[in-house]
Amino acid sequence: MRRAHLLGVAAAAAVLLLPTFALLPHRACAQSGGGSASQGQNRQVRVLMRAHEQAQRSHLWRVAAWGGANLAVGVALMGASRRSSHPARFGYGLQSGIWGAVNLGIVGVGLSGGGPGAATGALAPALDAVRGYHDILLLNMGLNVAYTGVGAALLAAGYRDVESAASWRGHGAALIVQGLGLLALDGMALWGARGRLAELVDLAGRATLSMGPTGARLVLAL
Repeated sequence: MRRAHLLGVAAAAAVLLLPTFALLPHRACAQSGGGSASQGQNRQVRVLMRAHEQAQRSHLWRVAAWGGANLAVGVALMGASRRSSHPARFGYGLQSGIWGAVNLGIVGVGLSGGGPGAATGALAPALDAVRGYHDILLLNMGLNVAYTGVGAALLAAGYRDVESAASWRGHGAALIVQGLGLLALDGMALWGARGRLAELVDLAGRATLSMGPTGARLVLAL
């Protein structure tokens, strides 16, 4: 029983592999150097970056709601169960509670850090910020699939002739729920980030940099 409990705690600790950068606001720094983008382009970039900042905060609050719900369910199940008499229910509660607490901690760090700040309208740093957010969400999606797979393996093992099989089933079921829940949340955020990234890439594709006697000049094909 103790071995199964330690295995469950180790599986719960896997949530610490979840990249926190995708939950933290990405700051678009002011672009330095030559070139003068049109006011029209600057306005478009600022609109997209305001939407990007709002989307990041909305994602944080969705993860907070998910984490809070899992923490509450986990504490309730652990309080109403004994590890010896209800190992599956206790294991599910332990796994859910740890994931919920860690997710709430990550969200707390993200929200306390404040927003990314006012967008400058510079295209290059905006592209970097949105692309970085998009790529880390994509990495998260892969990790969420891996968490679900680990949960499925634990759940399957719990139906075989192993010691403390019920505890394995509880931990496995909780991991599956966590992986699928975060997969859905990150998928929503990724869908929005991909759309904003496509618009910024389109803006960049309509801009050409030319060199003249007075320096660099950014020309937009509007």
